[in-house]
Amino acid sequence: MTCLLPAYLLVNFLLTIALSSGCPDACFCKWRNGKQTVDCLNTGLLTIPEGIDPATQVLDAAGSNLQIIQPDYFSNLGLINLQKLFLRQCNIKAIHNDGFKGLTNLVDIELATNQLQRVPTEAFLNSPSLMRIVLRNNPITAIERLAFNHLSFLSTLDLSECQITYVDEEAFSTLYTLEWLDLSKNKIQTFPDMHHFPKALKGLQIHENPFNCDCKIRSFKQWLDRRIYPILVAPQCEKPDTLNGKLISTLKESDLACSPEAAPNSFYFEMEEGRNITFLCKVKSVPPASISWIFRGQVLQNNSESSAGLRFVYFTEEGEEEKQSSLFIYNLNSANNGTFYCLAENPAGAASANYTIMIILKQEPIRLEEGQAFSIDVASIFVAAGLVLASLCFVAIIMALCKRQSKSKEKRKPEQIVANVQVPTLKKSVLKKPPLQPAVAEPDIINEISGEANQYSNKLQVNQ
Repeated sequence: MTCLLPAYLLVNFLLTIALSSGCPDACFCKWRNGKQTVDCLNTGLLTIPEGIDPATQVLDAAGSNLQIIQPDYFSNLGLINLQKLFLRQCNIKAIHNDGFKGLTNLVDIELATNQLQRVPTEAFLNSPSLMRIVLRNNPITAIERLAFNHLSFLSTLDLSECQITYVDEEAFSTLYTLEWLDLSKNKIQTFPDMHHFPKALKGLQIHENPFNCDCKIRSFKQWLDRRIYPILVAPQCEKPDTLNGKLISTLKESDLACSPEAAPNSFYFEMEEGRNITFLCKVKSVPPASISWIFRGQVLQNNSESSAGLRFVYFTEEGEEEKQSSLFIYNLNSANNGTFYCLAENPAGAASANYTIMIILKQEPIRLEEGQAFSIDVASIFVAAGLVLASLCFVAIIMALCKRQSKSKEKRKPEQIVANVQVPTLKKSVLKKPPLQPAVAEPDIINEISGEANQYSNKLQVNQ
């Protein structure tokens, strides 16, 4: 045994010398736990130094100032054999989708205490062999659906001390080998349906979250009751005030209630007097709420009748989480002016829908006394007679004008006829004369034409 010790020391010394030959000045290179390790701790480096042995399996650059992990960042340095990568407190704000490209052997990565605002889902796709991820103390606000997709070997996930307010119900659904999950010290008020949580889970830390213990965490409460492994620190309620400080595991399911929601929030109607009306109120609540109708501070009794002759009837349709109630009002009158309330109540609180109604009164027909009616009838007769007389005068004037125009036309007709007779006759006589001879009218012809014209003129006068 004593002979082997010098040999071991010699081998370790030779390996240290060999590693030192490929080690940057700002780093320490050594064998640790059987792996070739490079420590560049708290150096404030802006980049990972060049010259690191490509056979390096563990790189610890915690305390650097890397800010952004660029594409092919580690593969360009030849560090494709990395199995563990520690980048705590490196002021990392963003990781490119190909920032871990080539790191297919990576099984352990620490990114705690950086400035990441979201899970670098796409970057992790380059390292499908990851078994442990630490994202503690980053300003991450939500764990979205399939945030760790394709990491089928992941067994440990640390998301503690972030600012998570929302966890999608399928955020961890593909992590079939996940055993340890830490979501403690976040801002989670409600938890998703646990049916999608990994079946292999053995430990869950979720304490120091401001849980609102209402109906939305019923599934989580049922899951806690069925668990077969211990939780180191039991989660407790912060809201409502009546449950503040109580352990979730000690509550009854009936304690986890949500205030009712009533719809519509408000409604306004204008209706004529004597009509009927129906109000419909829809309510959602867990556990179920009781529903009542209120008018002017008084609870309306079903199938009741008021002193003003109003009749109220309402029906409520029962349901688990949703129900509705209908109020029927018959024979509306001015006594109905005001607001009716549909009030829903359960252990978590109350909600109401209001219906304001304005009654439009019927106008009575105008009744006149006998003397007033007679005077109105006489006046109407005189007005009608005047209109008829004016119409007759207008027609007479139109007829007189038409007759005068017809007489003036008849007086002008003889002259036109004489002219028409003379001109064609003369034209005929002229055309019949041989050319180059003067046209001399014979006395007989002239007398004949004149005589015919005089005879035609005398006939016209006789006719008139």
